Amino acid sequence: MNQDCDAPIGQIVTEKYAEGLYGYTQIFCYGISFFQKQNRVK
Repeated sequence: MNQDCDAPIGQIVTEKYAEGLYGYTQIFCYGISFFQKQNRVK
């Protein structure tokens, strides 16, 4: 599940999705994975 969380975080960084958000002092990027009744947020 850790690897599944890392993939979306890597995509956010490589595609620079957070760079278009101006006027914020801090931006959090999350990777979330689900498997049956388990989840992980990273």
